[in-house]
Amino acid sequence: MEEYWNPMVPELSVSDFSKSLNFYCEILGFKVRSQRTKPDFAYIEFEQVQIMLEIAVG
Repeated sequence: MEEYWNPMVPELSVSDFSKSLNFYCEILGFKVRSQRTKPDFAYIEFEQVQIMLEIAVG
């Protein structure tokens, strides 16, 4: 099966990265496709729905 990449993916700035990632992954069932730290960022997906989460800076 070919990897699917959405042509447009929303990027959400969150104030608590760990809680947000936990909510999307543990409660809603998303899976982490890519993740990095400094700054915290995750590209997550559920079927063909993809979202990027990042820690709000400022």
